[in-house]
Amino acid sequence: MDLTLQNSSQLKRTYKIIGFYIIGLLCLGLFIYMDNSQELDDFLKKADRVRTDWGFGFYSIVGLIKMASLISGVAIPLILTIMLIRQKLKKNAL
Repeated sequence: MDLTLQNSSQLKRTYKIIGFYIIGLLCLGLFIYMDNSQELDDFLKKADRVRTDWGFGFYSIVGLIKMASLISGVAIPLILTIMLIRQKLKKNAL
């Protein structure tokens, strides 16, 4: 009974770790798409021509989303990897 409970909790933990890595990759993918998107660039230029305050607002929002996706896309896998390495070293030290 304990073995199945331990395996199910380990499996849930593994799925969570994989899920966080996937979220990190999606964030990096979003950043790359937004950074290289010609359609987004054209839209921002059109919005800036219509009204300057709209253009500034869109540039600000897009910049914040790009920075947030870049930081989270790098930080999530980095933190997970460090935590997994530390845990592995603790188990090996015992």
